[in-house]
Amino acid sequence: MAIDRGFAWFGSISSGLRTTASAGGPPYRLPEVLLLFVCGTIGACDDFDEIVEWGEDNLPFPCRFLPYHHGVPGSRWLRALPRG
Repeated sequence: MAIDRGFAWFGSISSGLRTTASAGGPPYRLPEVLLLFVCGTIGACDDFDEIVEWGEDNLPFPCRFLPYHHGVPGSRWLRALPRG
């Protein structure tokens, strides 16, 4: 399926991106966060809360491409990421 090849390609090019970590929280790999943003956007999510909800409800889908060892990051963590 074309979408599987596209996400597999994303996983291969993003494997070199570094891990991010929130203060006192588990480390989230940047490729996992970016894939969550993309999937949530395609899934018609309008804000970070909806992206997290989509990720929790549909975690098996992005786990086909990346491991998500620590699950889905919370919306507060996602809000802080774009600010760097």
